[in-house]
Amino acid sequence: MREVINNNTNKNEGGKVMNKGVPVWEKYALTITEAAMYFRIGENKLRSIVEENKDSDFVVKIGNRSLIKRKLFEEFLNKTKEL
Repeated sequence: MREVINNNTNKNEGGKVMNKGVPVWEKYALTITEAAMYFRIGENKLRSIVEENKDSDFVVKIGNRSLIKRKLFEEFLNKTKEL
């Protein structure tokens, strides 16, 4: 199942303008919010997974912001039996 996150410029919950020009399934790395929508895993759960696996290949830190490498996280999920 592939879910298109609106391809137009939108405002997120915080009121910041976001450009969603690239479909989420084509992105190399996802924000926590995008990953939550794509993988259907809660944002808090994703944050705890990132915190527990901060040295994993699927986590990219940019300052204090964490991104999730989509394909590597998919591989991680395929190997994981329980979250």
